[in-house]
Amino acid sequence: MYWYALFAFAALVIFPVLCACFIVRLARWMNRFRVLAREGAMFRDMIDLVRDVAVTVHDMEDGGRVIYANDAACLHFGVSRATLLTWRPTNWNPHFDASDVEALYRTFKSGDSVVFETEHRVASGELVPVEVMQLCQVREGARITIGYTRDIRARKAEEARRLEYERNQSELAGLGRLSRFIGNTPGYFYTVVQRPDGSIAMPFASPGIHEIYGLRPEDVEQDVSRLVATIHPDDEVRNLAAMAESARTMSPFHVEFRVHHPEKGGRWVEARSQPQREPDGSVLWHGFTHDITERKQMELALIASKQEFHILAENLPDSIVRYDRNARHIYLNPSAWRELAVGTSELPNAALDKLWDTPSGAFYRRKVQQVLDTSSPVEFEFVADPLPSKSEARYYHVHVVPEYSHDGQLIGALGRAHDISERKRAEKMLIQREREFHSLAENLPDNLARWDREGRYLYVNPTHESTLRVPAAHVLGKTIGEAFPDGRFTPVEQAIATVIETGQPQRFTRQPVPQEDGTMRLHEISLTPEWNAHGEIMAVLAIGRDMTEQFRLQTAIASREQELRALAESSPGMMGSFHLRPDGTVCMPYVSPNILEHFGLHPQDVVDDATPLLMRNHPDDARRVQESIAESARTMLPWREEYRILHPTLGERWMESHTKPQRHPDGGIVWHGYVCDITERKRMEELLRKRAREFRALVENSPDTIARYDRDCRRVYANPRMVADMGGDMVRILGTTPAQFPGGASALEYENILRQVCERGEERNFELRWKTGDAEVCTQVRMTPEFDGAGEVAHVLAVGRDITEIDQYRKQIHHQAFSDALTGLPNRMLLSDRIHQAIADAAYHGHQFGLMMLDLDNFKEINDTMGHGVGDELLRTAAKRLLACVRSYDTVARLGGDEFSVLLPNMRRGDDLATIAGKILHELAEPFVLDGQELFVTCSIGIALYPADSTEIDALYKYADSAMYHAKKMGRNNFQFYEPEFTVRSQERMEVETALRKAQEKGELVLYYQPQIELQTGRLVSAEALLRWQRPGHGMVAPDRFIPIAEASGMILGIGEWVLLSACQDAVCWNRGRATPVRVAVNLSTRQFIRNDLVGAVRRVLAETGCSPAWLELEITESLLLEDSTEVAAMLAALHEIGLSISIDDFGTGYSALSYLSRFPVSQIKIDRSFVSEIPAQRNKCELVKAMLSIASALHLETVAEGVETIEQAEYLTAHGCRLAQGYLFGRPMRLAEFEAIVAAGLPAQGQATRAIALC
Repeated sequence: MYWYALFAFAALVIFPVLCACFIVRLARWMNRFRVLAREGAMFRDMIDLVRDVAVTVHDMEDGGRVIYANDAACLHFGVSRATLLTWRPTNWNPHFDASDVEALYRTFKSGDSVVFETEHRVASGELVPVEVMQLCQVREGARITIGYTRDIRARKAEEARRLEYERNQSELAGLGRLSRFIGNTPGYFYTVVQRPDGSIAMPFASPGIHEIYGLRPEDVEQDVSRLVATIHPDDEVRNLAAMAESARTMSPFHVEFRVHHPEKGGRWVEARSQPQREPDGSVLWHGFTHDITERKQMELALIASKQEFHILAENLPDSIVRYDRNARHIYLNPSAWRELAVGTSELPNAALDKLWDTPSGAFYRRKVQQVLDTSSPVEFEFVADPLPSKSEARYYHVHVVPEYSHDGQLIGALGRAHDISERKRAEKMLIQREREFHSLAENLPDNLARWDREGRYLYVNPTHESTLRVPAAHVLGKTIGEAFPDGRFTPVEQAIATVIETGQPQRFTRQPVPQEDGTMRLHEISLTPEWNAHGEIMAVLAIGRDMTEQFRLQTAIASREQELRALAESSPGMMGSFHLRPDGTVCMPYVSPNILEHFGLHPQDVVDDATPLLMRNHPDDARRVQESIAESARTMLPWREEYRILHPTLGERWMESHTKPQRHPDGGIVWHGYVCDITERKRMEELLRKRAREFRALVENSPDTIARYDRDCRRVYANPRMVADMGGDMVRILGTTPAQFPGGASALEYENILRQVCERGEERNFELRWKTGDAEVCTQVRMTPEFDGAGEVAHVLAVGRDITEIDQYRKQIHHQAFSDALTGLPNRMLLSDRIHQAIADAAYHGHQFGLMMLDLDNFKEINDTMGHGVGDELLRTAAKRLLACVRSYDTVARLGGDEFSVLLPNMRRGDDLATIAGKILHELAEPFVLDGQELFVTCSIGIALYPADSTEIDALYKYADSAMYHAKKMGRNNFQFYEPEFTVRSQERMEVETALRKAQEKGELVLYYQPQIELQTGRLVSAEALLRWQRPGHGMVAPDRFIPIAEASGMILGIGEWVLLSACQDAVCWNRGRATPVRVAVNLSTRQFIRNDLVGAVRRVLAETGCSPAWLELEITESLLLEDSTEVAAMLAALHEIGLSISIDDFGTGYSALSYLSRFPVSQIKIDRSFVSEIPAQRNKCELVKAMLSIASALHLETVAEGVETIEQAEYLTAHGCRLAQGYLFGRPMRLAEFEAIVAAGLPAQGQATRAIALC
């Protein structure tokens, strides 16, 4: 019963509920299907209109399954629509799995969109780079996403080419530096070739050849006979033999020989080179030759020096001995043989070795060994043991020095021995005489002393000791200054030095000598030199005698007379007595000799009659002088007068008299006094008055402000300019301080400096700035203290000059030195200074900061196409936008070109840097309206962090630059933080670039040729020249590894010209004697059009090689034509006029615009291997190839299919009108020798397949 009830309850309650839930669920599914159907209908017509973008609609509830796709999407993925509608994102995106798709869609909301770059794996298995935009929509509960996919392979390729272009620019600069190095190297670099026929040429010689031979490079380019003619006849055969030996053994060529320069005459040169055998049997020498005339002259001088040494040594009276490194005798001059008395019947070393056994010989040998061990010279004296032939010992002074080879290696020693036996005997005799001298001196009553050549005491006798109260032990070995530091005998010491220097005796008649009681005694001292046997001064002898009493007596006799005349004769003026007698006559009973100087008279001329003196008075002053004398006689007051006289030789002179009258016993009056010449004083007074007038005129009219201040800083004088500048109120200016008038902060600073000058008495120079209205005025002020008679500062003279214009100019120079002239931003110098400050601040506070390097993308194209004016305005506008993106204390700098840098100090988190970088990207992505046009510019940003990435400023620059380079590689318009692997990749690229720079000159670059076949006949028509690099240690380097680097660095210009020259030379060789020539196709780089005189280079190569223009095809890319440059069009037209064929390489792989085929002189298109490889299997590719062939046929263009590897591909191309083909089916790229063999045979190695096609 229980179970029945339970079943009934379930049937009546639970079952209806379950049915209701199912019905609701079913309704929702039906509603979703209706929404999707409605959405499909809505999008179908719209999406089908989109032809160039793959559009897919995805059901987010079903794992992103495709519910609709347009034709472009089917073509993009290479599958049918039915297959595509079963796919989900995991079917084509190798970077996604189901969880990633689910997580992405889970975060999507209605109206959300996201744009990103990724890769799609299409049906062929190829990974295609794409740009995808996903848009989320919700319609009545159903969530769908719409994906817009664009193939960006061409854009990526263009970006890569642009990057290579920039690299080529850098490489071009490097080639320029290498060229300057070769041009400035003394000597010259060359390449000599010896052809199989024995002829010799010099295809390359640097300009330095003119300095060596007087020839130009072109004089020897084809034949070296003119160079050989300059070689000295005696050296010519030897040079040719050395060259032949080098060619035979492939050993380095090194010769030294003489040449005759047309201007310099005979010269010595040295040539060094390395041989290299070429495939054609010729031998190349790459080397360097330089002038060694100076070195040869030095070698001859060295030989002459050796000869002079032997002549000198053979005739020298001293013994000269040379030793090897083992202290064995290798040379003795005749004097040495005579001194050693070694018999000639014995061997030299055997006989001399016996001398080492004596005590003196052992001592000598130790000294020689010391020189050899220490490489330092020694000098010593020694006594030689008596030899059998000599009865007494001999004394020698020996000097032994080390000897070195030309390369600085010790090779032995050289000894010189001078016989000093006679000197030693003389010294013994001198000692004996010294004893005799001492016996005499000890008993002499006079003072006696001796000094050596250095002025040191050698001897003092007992009388000398008692006189000076100084024991002999206290002075011996000392100079006078050391023994008597109080300086009392300094004159004697100086006199001793004079005797030693001149050899002349000296004499002192009154040398004071202090006594114990404090009195002085006067001594007469005679200094006499003592000579040795060689006429050299060996000592000074002094004999002194006390002459005090005698001098005192002489002084007493002469003192009175001396006192009487001292005053008169020492006076600068004339002293005398003027006697006016009662009868009116005058005389001068006494007058000093200076009367002759002052009046041109002798004392005896006026002793009896002074009228001649009065006659010297100036006529204009004579009466006044007589009246003043009479007045003095009447009043008995002193006579003081200034007056002029007429000197017989000196002319007019001013005199000043000071006399005092006195009554004479005869009733007359006598004036005693003096007369002095004041002519110079009068002249100076007049000059001073004149200078004062000139100074006042100068000051009053000076454009500078001039003022004088007293010690209280009050103005006591101001010139008119200062008065005018201060308002013209003289009452307020004089007597006030700067703080009182005009007042203000600048005046207060001025007054403070003024007080410092008064207090310190030191001159000051300073600059003062103040505001005048809206303008700032700058004045340079110089304050000079003026001192009174007591040496105290009495006044201060202040001179001010307006230097406002100079100050503005200095500020302008400072701004120019640290700012960018175009944008006004800081330049690299100021940025570096601020980075240093940021490093110091960050290190102190423990902060971090960021350094950004950013570069405007595609700026060069805008600058080249629209002009530098637009480019400059773009940079200025970009600078303003950058400043708007950063903080006020951040630094935005322009480093040059379109490169900017941003310094962001005090960054708390790295996310802040990312935020600012994103803001910069957004701001710069906004359109620029310049010259009436709307431009779109993006930028690439690299970021380096301090201290996380580095603490060095140079490393931060480099790391930020590497990160920016990586941002460019990542598609531009993004920012990247520095990672260590960036540096590794950069170093690898630099390594390849460095090796590539040397590859051409080392002969590592070679050309391979791939045949191009006429499909209908199987005939060899032409060949494409392909560049290969055989790098030692790395094998054959793929072109895609080094060609982009050559493009970016600019090396492609030189390499391209070499390729063109080599290909033309090879074409001339294989077409020699052929009725039907085989053409050669050469690829040209875009850089060769933009940065090179391409037309001139082609003409030059054709002229040099003799290649016919009809034999040469030039292959260019579509991107070059799409630039629509008038310069490119002009160059292509010029090349077409020459007779060359222009071919479009990789046709159809870029952004094609078929209109250029009719605008430019194109004669051929090359179908890229990406289209050929999938025919006839891929229908779409077949249609594209057919379309290309149809277009070419309609425009009468020749077609070449690349990458033909199968018979089926060749048959398909032949059937649809393709004329020419190249690929592995007909021949791989091969070296010249192999290709020439095929040309001679008339058919490539795989030609059987081609014959089969031709027979079909």
